Amino acid sequence: MLYIQGACMKKLLISVVTVLLACLLVGYWYVGYYQEKASTTKVYGNVDIYQVSLAFEGSGRIVALNYREGARVHKGDVLGKLDTTNQELVLAQKLTSKDIAQEKLTLLRNGFRVEEIEAARARLNQAKAQEHLAQITYNRKARVFKNTHGKGISQAEVDEAKAALDVAIASTIAAQNDYNLKKSGNRIEEIRLAELELELITKEIATLQDTIARATLIAPQDGVIRTRYAEVGDMASPSSLAYGLLLTTDKWVRAYVDYNQLPLVNLGKEVTISFANGKTLTGKVGFISDSAEFTPKNVETEDLRTNLVYEVRIVATDKNDELRLGMPVTVILAK
Repeated sequence: MLYIQGACMKKLLISVVTVLLACLLVGYWYVGYYQEKASTTKVYGNVDIYQVSLAFEGSGRIVALNYREGARVHKGDVLGKLDTTNQELVLAQKLTSKDIAQEKLTLLRNGFRVEEIEAARARLNQAKAQEHLAQITYNRKARVFKNTHGKGISQAEVDEAKAALDVAIASTIAAQNDYNLKKSGNRIEEIRLAELELELITKEIATLQDTIARATLIAPQDGVIRTRYAEVGDMASPSSLAYGLLLTTDKWVRAYVDYNQLPLVNLGKEVTISFANGKTLTGKVGFISDSAEFTPKNVETEDLRTNLVYEVRIVATDKNDELRLGMPVTVILAK
């Protein structure tokens, strides 16, 4: 009888201890839960990603589009090209014209060669000699005509000698001018005109090169192709989109806080972003709205549906590229 009574007491004691331990565990959990809840608050939002609409800067037929939806691209990658055959042919012609204009300008700047100047000097000396001979011939015939009173030589011969002298004088003047021109070089106005011609061709070449460069569509930043709006063979223009690009370099969360939570969000404050399967990322508050608005319909908490809230944006640090556009997340704000 005593043995049975002792066994009952032992079982009762074990039951009491078990109940006490359970109460302690429940109390510890309760206190920890509410301490954690008291030290943090949660708001709900969605991931947003900056998007870029890409179009060719020039017009023409598309000859290449290198990526489809979902493809990852990096800054500087060639996304597509337009046909530039005509522009390249014109560019080749302009490059040849530039070479010609450059050679012309160099020739004008260098002036005449020494051999050309010496040849002009020789022609001048020859003209002077002929003028001197014509002068002597004329003087002799005029003197004979005067002394013989026209009997030793006729007036016609004197006139011919005078005409020959005039021609010789004109030839000397022309030779002198030619020599002076070659010796002094080309006129400044001629050189300036050649410089302007070369400058004009250079600008035309730069314009063509820029047009050809704009026919290539380059990725402005790292991202993911969300939409491909065109196909090879389509006619492109600056007003027609070719791609829609989601930027992977900057991601942020749009969330809403009520009046009581507003003191917990300060610009630059670090927060925790929780998403699928308990994963977390860090972020910083990058924007706080100055005015309240009615709670958007996509906010999931029922107690916020009828409240006025403030929009906040949290810049996310997503090194592993885990966040996706529109993904629902929880932002944990520390008090």
